Amino acid sequence: MNNLLITTIGDYNHSSSWDRWNKNYDIVLIDYRQEPTFKYPGIYRQIRLNSDLLKYDYYWMPDEDVNLSTEGVNELFSLMAIYNLDLAQPSIERSSLSFPSFECFVHRDNIDIIYINFIEITCPCFSNKALLRCLDTFRKSQSGWGLDIVWPKLIGDNERNIAILNKIVAQHTRPVKGGGLYGILARQGVRPGSERLRLMREYKVPRLDIQIHD
Repeated sequence: MNNLLITTIGDYNHSSSWDRWNKNYDIVLIDYRQEPTFKYPGIYRQIRLNSDLLKYDYYWMPDEDVNLSTEGVNELFSLMAIYNLDLAQPSIERSSLSFPSFECFVHRDNIDIIYINFIEITCPCFSNKALLRCLDTFRKSQSGWGLDIVWPKLIGDNERNIAILNKIVAQHTRPVKGGGLYGILARQGVRPGSERLRLMREYKVPRLDIQIHD
């Protein structure tokens, strides 16, 4: 077992679906009710405080409102290794129970994998190599905005190492911006759009240009 699911959770979460007996991964859950934090700064701090967390081959970081069975998470990690991916995510169901944030991530029938140059912050899976290259960015955005725009540049998109694992279908069970995160950010004076622009300037990424590779 050399895979890790690590994320933050609060009252509303799908951790019970991730944590069944037959999983092929370890789990680290950071409860922001007990340790106030935002997702990526919280993950950054947890990893920096515990160097043993850098021993894994692959890391999945779902938002708390991402629903995927343990069997689905097992397959996600297995396909990361089979396809030798550095950054990926499952496809997202579009339904009355599931709300994709980008059209390109909506599940398509009869396609196993879609190579692309962008994976969003909602539920990325990193290889160890990719995580080491991107980890320092986690502390630079409270909202998470902008992180996913700079990750492909840091990892190095070779048109076969970043992908949507379309065979796997997750649910994003709250509408985009539907949780309490944005209200908390506003009360703290954090502007997600400004965080995104700052990261794009720092890492010299002029725009978000999503490309699907043949």
